[in-house]
Amino acid sequence: MNYLRKNKNKKQGFTLIELLVTMAILGVLATVISSGYTSSRTRGRDITRKSDLKQIATSLETFFNDYGKYPGSDASGQILGCPYTPSTGVGTACVWPNKQTFTDTKSVYFNNLPKDPVVAQTYFYRSFDFGKKFQLFSHIENSKDQDCTLPGCGTITIGGVTLNCGASSPCNFATTSSNTNTLE
Repeated sequence: MNYLRKNKNKKQGFTLIELLVTMAILGVLATVISSGYTSSRTRGRDITRKSDLKQIATSLETFFNDYGKYPGSDASGQILGCPYTPSTGVGTACVWPNKQTFTDTKSVYFNNLPKDPVVAQTYFYRSFDFGKKFQLFSHIENSKDQDCTLPGCGTITIGGVTLNCGASSPCNFATTSSNTNTLE
């Protein structure tokens, strides 16, 4: 009888140790899930960049088929083709952060040129060798990406100038015309 009375008076609940262990386990799980989510978002943005550059490269090849040269570029890495004027051979700069149409007056080569998924970053276009070659650059966030231009996703420097794809994002990935060396 005494035994039953003791159990009746004993309060049920969790000890401090049990609560701390549970909170620690939840903290570890939250960290693991959060880091997995962040890396998935990074990979997703990198895939978007690569897809954008391939689509732009395809439109540049179509332009080359029509005119025998790629559109010019300016010092800030913009395509001079929004719009391109065939009679003068000159185009207005396509400003990357804005969605603009890469066109001449007859054909639309790219409707709404894409922008980098990160607001502070941009794509960089370079036309050279009198319009016979082009390079398109972006900044890939994943430093272990096998497609980066340089080992370890290093920054791209051409002619002593480091190509800039954003405020603090040097270019480290390139898509080029078929007759262009990446670092040419």
